[in-house]
Amino acid sequence: MLSVFGGGTISVNWNTGANWCGGTVPISTTDVVINSTAPNQPEINLGAVATCHNLTINSGASLLMLSNTFNLKGDMVNNGTGVFVQVGGTLVLNGTVVQTIPDITCYNLKIDNSAGVVISGDVTVNNTLNLFNGILSTGGSILHIFNSTPASVYGFSNTSYINGRLDRMIDNGTFDFPLGDATNYELASVTINNISPTLKLLGEYFPDNSSCTPVPNSGGGPYVNGTAISTLLDAGFWTITPDDQPTTGTYDIELNERGYTNNPLGPEYCSVIKRADCFSNWQSLGTHINSTQNISGGTVTAVRTALTSFSDFGIGFSGSILPITLTSFIAGYSDNNTNTILTWETSAEIKCNFYEIEMATDIASDGGLMFSKIGEIKGNGTSGHSHTYSFIDNELNKTGIRYYRLKEVDFDGRINYSDIVSLVFNKGVVSVSSLYPNPTNGLLNYNLISTEEQELKISISNIYGQEIYNEEQMLLKGSNKLEVNIKPLSQGIYYINICPKGETEIHNKFEKFSE
Repeated sequence: MLSVFGGGTISVNWNTGANWCGGTVPISTTDVVINSTAPNQPEINLGAVATCHNLTINSGASLLMLSNTFNLKGDMVNNGTGVFVQVGGTLVLNGTVVQTIPDITCYNLKIDNSAGVVISGDVTVNNTLNLFNGILSTGGSILHIFNSTPASVYGFSNTSYINGRLDRMIDNGTFDFPLGDATNYELASVTINNISPTLKLLGEYFPDNSSCTPVPNSGGGPYVNGTAISTLLDAGFWTITPDDQPTTGTYDIELNERGYTNNPLGPEYCSVIKRADCFSNWQSLGTHINSTQNISGGTVTAVRTALTSFSDFGIGFSGSILPITLTSFIAGYSDNNTNTILTWETSAEIKCNFYEIEMATDIASDGGLMFSKIGEIKGNGTSGHSHTYSFIDNELNKTGIRYYRLKEVDFDGRINYSDIVSLVFNKGVVSVSSLYPNPTNGLLNYNLISTEEQELKISISNIYGQEIYNEEQMLLKGSNKLEVNIKPLSQGIYYINICPKGETEIHNKFEKFSE
């Protein structure tokens, strides 16, 4: 059925039958044509819901939507200067086969077509987008949302999302980017924390990383809490591009990936990773906490907080559990220097059952330390909060160097070891009570315990024994917190060497990694 708006003798009202050739208001099977020759151009305002099948607006003609609901069952075509203008109400695309709409500006837009909707030009939504049912495909065009409130995009699900590019105005709060490809829904959510001068973000999902930088990087990594990420989930990656990169503030991101075929062993193996662009190395930036990762119903969810720039994002995973986030492990003297107090702090824990405290004084024939258990402390299971622990080694008549480490035991029996710290109970001997973070790519912090004020040499050597850095340090009696910048070093294994005058040198291994 074809109906032409004749409109001049009665009014501009869409719902007035006399305005239409044939005298009947269009219904869901009516193809509508609006010509510029009509004395008055039609308006959708009050009254019954407006409906038609295909809509053609010819050059010089217009359709103005002021309020109400307009159910479009077919395609929209704007020929020449023909234009659809919506300043209120809701345009509903609810056909039964794939619909196509041109570059238009909407107020409220609702997608309710399980067969899908395709835009053939940039579409702007000034108020809300309701992804009620069906996939909206943008092709090479962009869907712009000019409402900067988080709830301006809603209704999305596994069967209703955007296959293509979504551009959103932003403010503080959580902004969802319900993206994906033709078969998989890949939701990214960005929580804005006072960033500036960024005003909008353009999000897109790419199902193929084969022409871009793989994981791992050519030089290894990226690394999360010192553990190498070895694989990228193979369903794809996200690109989020700002109009201006932030110079102040931070943001958090949550990624939800479906349709992958390379399965991680569990959520504690997964992490958000990012890179500057398709040809750059992947990095581990911001803050990672194991407990915020999840796998459920075929979806891997990964979260990263305190980020400062936008780029490419993916979900990587390792071949081993990303360890507890041990922020410090320190050995100190107590009880007039007769006992050892061990303190450690974690920022997150995954399935942590208990910590065994191990101590060694003897060296095995292969040069390793012979550790034995001297105590046990209950862990906090799975937690995203910080926890502080302490243990006192009160064995009587301590002499020489005592080495300590933590053995973290999970509920499923998996084991992780901390770095080794030490204390000495001989006059004039220096010990290293902590060395962290290890591995690192920036500052290496270490704590030296000296039983007297003394001067010593500190050096760094590579695995071939070649000295590449040295300095003199004056130690005070007791604990001395020191640091050295290893950022200029190449990736690899090194030794920090403590050389007290007249005493045996102390060598501690550390790793420099490059993100």
